[in-house]
Amino acid sequence: MKSRFSYLAFCLLAMALFLIYPPGALAAVNNLDDDPNYPATYYHANYREYVDLSSCAWDDTLDDYDVYSAGYIAYTFSPEGESRRYLTRSFRQVKDGSEPPQFYNANTQEWITIPVYDRNEIRQYKMDKGYLGYIEHYHAYAYFMFKAVYKETRGVEYPDNLEGEIP
Repeated sequence: MKSRFSYLAFCLLAMALFLIYPPGALAAVNNLDDDPNYPATYYHANYREYVDLSSCAWDDTLDDYDVYSAGYIAYTFSPEGESRRYLTRSFRQVKDGSEPPQFYNANTQEWITIPVYDRNEIRQYKMDKGYLGYIEHYHAYAYFMFKAVYKETRGVEYPDNLEGEIP
């Protein structure tokens, strides 16, 4: 009897979501203002980042590193309204890909290494440190933006063992 009630409650909630939100409203999370040039690279709570695909750049002329950069919209919303800021983020990775990518932190003016993304390690880390700890330690916003910039500039997915999963 309890499982029937749970199933009924789930169905009612799903129907309510489809009735409350106009068509496309839930999809708006994926692209800023439904513009495919601005896909969401990561979001949590009331903050989202949308990469500007037209700004993606790749410089492979340096001896040691491939350097990438792109603009993005930092989008925050609250009951009082929304805020949008256009920022840029730079990345680098050793040419042979033997080390994980790094992003440039403009506040500290240093290159920060993004840990290797391994599903099992991330699951364990989140169990031990929580989701906010994962976002900070694994630099999730920077990592998923890097993946989008890499794909846009190189034409292939960044090789990691996530197999399309977002931990």
